[in-house]
Amino acid sequence: MFIASAATAGFWILLNAAAAEPEGTVWTKYNNVTPTPTNTVSTDGRIPIGTSGKGDATYVAFPAVITDGATYKMWYGGHDGTSWRIYYATSPDGLTWTKYDNTIPNASDSVSTNGRIPLGTSGKGDSTQTTAPAVIKDGATYKMWYGGLDGTNWRIYYATSSNGLTWNKYDNTIPSASDSVSTNGRIPLGTAGKGDSAQTRDPAVIKDGSTYKMWYGGHDGTNWRSYYATSPDGLTWTKYNNVVPTNSDTTSTDGRIPLGTAGKGDDYYIYGCAVIKDGNTYKGWYTGVDGAIYRIYYATSPDGLTWTKYTNDIPANSNTNSTGGRVPLGTAGKGDETHVLTQGVIKVGYTYYMWYGGASGNYRIYHARIWPPVGTIMTFH
Repeated sequence: MFIASAATAGFWILLNAAAAEPEGTVWTKYNNVTPTPTNTVSTDGRIPIGTSGKGDATYVAFPAVITDGATYKMWYGGHDGTSWRIYYATSPDGLTWTKYDNTIPNASDSVSTNGRIPLGTSGKGDSTQTTAPAVIKDGATYKMWYGGLDGTNWRIYYATSSNGLTWNKYDNTIPSASDSVSTNGRIPLGTAGKGDSAQTRDPAVIKDGSTYKMWYGGHDGTNWRSYYATSPDGLTWTKYNNVVPTNSDTTSTDGRIPLGTAGKGDDYYIYGCAVIKDGNTYKGWYTGVDGAIYRIYYATSPDGLTWTKYTNDIPANSNTNSTGGRVPLGTAGKGDETHVLTQGVIKVGYTYYMWYGGASGNYRIYHARIWPPVGTIMTFH
């Protein structure tokens, strides 16, 4: 929590009670009580499941959030008991969210409506599942990269929109395996023996100057880890290095985030990061799995290539504050008591905002913030 004191007319000095840790490392959960199902409005940054028969009636997770003017916009994965699809919600403050349309859309390989990304038709790369979007607004165009499943393999596909509501899939045909260059916004599987030879999913995308940069989850048939690719236009992607990295609890190279060593919180799986560029530092929050439990961990990089894990020790359960950039499980009976995973992170002013998937039977989306550090001066009018 923080205390705001009016020192002089025209500004606040913020005193952060959790500022013993460096900026960007102490998350405060907003409300991890399980919300009541709804198809319309939710509170406290949470996205609940929908009611029976809706497209998000079983699970909601995998949020991607941007700010667009005064509006927070979220695209998230919703599961109806059979398939994941992507749905849309908006908020004036990041706390009170209104679902736009959580009815199940018809399969389509081209145009979709109401912010949703439907399944593709039979034989396409996203014919059985669509989820885990990454969204940016690039000029006047919304651009989305998302995970699509053809029934066997996840790969990453691409769609664009002029308004965030009507989406046009660019190419949902299954791309050939490649360890180097891919086209039409897609990230294909790597070839045999590579770290992404079985699955690619969970993209995080930023536009850094004129270069699009993506960190994505790659699976080699045994484990997920995080890999890196770049693009001049968001369409033609070049993988940087999809060789399986050596396990490490500290520093990694070539944009990759490796597994931790035995006994650490990320010793089994690493899912793709949420990444922001904050000044000259790349900050990434990733899902680490210790063999059974999903939690969120933190790493930083000076260049997007060499990542240093902050701490991958398993954190104690908490319903309030956490340290080391981690988001732990909640305590028994809370909505995130069994897993926390793949998240959307943005920074607005001096405050970091996270929306993450939390499980207690069903996945739902919850909210956490990092408040400004001690002594931050914020002007007001």
